[in-house]
Amino acid sequence: CIRTKPGQEYSHIVGASYASGIVRTWNYDTGEIQSTIRDTGEVLCLSFNPHINILATGKGNGEIKLYDEATLKVASILTKSKNPNLFDGHTNKVFCIVNHPNNPQEFLSGGWDGDIHVWDARRPHSVRRFPGPFIAGEGIDIDRKGREVAVACWRGANQLQVIDYGSGEVISELEPERQSSYLSCVQYLGRDHLMAGGTDHSIFRVVDLKKKKTVASIKNLGPGILSVDCQKRGHISKIAVNGDTQ
Repeated sequence: CIRTKPGQEYSHIVGASYASGIVRTWNYDTGEIQSTIRDTGEVLCLSFNPHINILATGKGNGEIKLYDEATLKVASILTKSKNPNLFDGHTNKVFCIVNHPNNPQEFLSGGWDGDIHVWDARRPHSVRRFPGPFIAGEGIDIDRKGREVAVACWRGANQLQVIDYGSGEVISELEPERQSSYLSCVQYLGRDHLMAGGTDHSIFRVVDLKKKKTVASIKNLGPGILSVDCQKRGHISKIAVNGDTQ
């Protein structure tokens, strides 16, 4: 997983998580390592909080860990409760964490258990969920106003959706590629577009949200696209596409 740190003053910082349990931040202008966290077990995703210096990581065992960026110490661990009748946390691998753009305590997560969970960092378990989406990469993003959630699902149908953040209802289903692609990642590209990528045919595409169709695409980028990210520096938008090139 790769993530750029939000904020113009941090535009040179990139975070990366590794299945080996390592989390690193890099200065991509110089190539230097800024910090290293060593955890046990798989660390499959990370997210920088845009409001406070907290770094969240998603684990292979379903845990979400919040780290203080200044000390690199664990601030809290969020999990499912032991009550088998409650769906208040993940029961499988966590592949994506996305912070709410306006509320420093709220974030979303998704993974292999087929649920997107909404978290309040002050509480040990999730506060609600959106059932259904199977997330196998960085497959969740929230629009700038914090009202809509873009979801890329790793499945054969209804792969790309926009969900209402407040209700969890599907707002729109977006036109799939003519060549089917199990989607693993999505991100808003400005206000009116999404960029998404996936496996099978390994297609990176840009989708117009108003037209609900693909307006640009690049195909055959290796066996699969695992993550995408975009950062605007000045008048230039830089897009990073991370693929499995074997």
